[in-house]
Amino acid sequence: MVFSKDSIINILSRPVNFNFVNSEINNQINNNELFSTVFKYSPIGLIIIDEEARLYKVNNYFFKYLGMPYHEVTDKRFGNMFSCSIIDGSSLVCGESLSCRQCQIRNAINEVLLYGKTIESIDIPHKFTIKTQIETKWFIISASPITFNSKKYVLMSFVDITQRKRLEDQLTILGITDELTGLYNRRYLIERCKRMISECHNTNQVMSLVIIDLDNFKYINDTYGHSVGDDVLIAFAETLRDNLRSCDLAGRFGGEEFIIALPNAPLDIANKVIRRIQNHFEQLSLLRFNKPISFSGGLIQIPSDYREALSFEEALEKADSLLYWAKNKSKGTIKSELFENR
Repeated sequence: MVFSKDSIINILSRPVNFNFVNSEINNQINNNELFSTVFKYSPIGLIIIDEEARLYKVNNYFFKYLGMPYHEVTDKRFGNMFSCSIIDGSSLVCGESLSCRQCQIRNAINEVLLYGKTIESIDIPHKFTIKTQIETKWFIISASPITFNSKKYVLMSFVDITQRKRLEDQLTILGITDELTGLYNRRYLIERCKRMISECHNTNQVMSLVIIDLDNFKYINDTYGHSVGDDVLIAFAETLRDNLRSCDLAGRFGGEEFIIALPNAPLDIANKVIRRIQNHFEQLSLLRFNKPISFSGGLIQIPSDYREALSFEEALEKADSLLYWAKNKSKGTIKSELFENR
């Protein structure tokens, strides 16, 4: 038997006992083995939404996927039916929260209902409450307008790509972080520093940049072994994470050298931050390695009124020259200067 598009929509729009709300034409569908199999074992979600943006019919994919027993969905909204984390546990109807304005599923439904658009294969995340835990699920969603009995509906399909997204995120993180310390790696560090310098220039903000070198690190490696040296680097990275703001940038530049960028931080504030990191690291290293480990640094402030966007290479050259001066003076020295207009 061959089905036309109209006959398929006609069948889809009628409830089936194993998927849909009621059983008006169960026999017609269940007697057709193809449609029975397709709907019962479909690996994707199929949802029909009415012109009031309410669920009209749903196959059993979502219930199994979210660990819920199948039950009726008549006149319910997507978020209320499937435990959207934004409204879960509240008396709000899906769409009433201010956060719902950012919901990509809701906006996709509106695009189809209000403007008759067809949406093809877009990646959309949504947060659900699953067994009291909030989980983000990713889908490839497609949606089309359909009309049946002079009424408008939205037919949406959902293909789960959560595992793929998680793998992509992991690969992205691996590509920008230093394997040992978990800080940003050299390549990404340079890229971000360049953007930050440009952004601070465009927004007329000061920015401080420091290059740090752990003192006597070769001696630590030669005397205690490279595994201890690795532990020292890990401890220092931990110190940076504990003592910097979320807007600050820290990364491993190479070996025992690190770079820190502090947006909207003048020289006096930046000096205090670096001194705090020094004290914290010396205490931590004394506790873990029975010896306080110091570091030296070259710190510059890029003024907000600098004549043009300073290049990262220029800033690094200046900070590196200050570091060289500090290392030659004495261990644990931080040399700081304002980068002057030329």
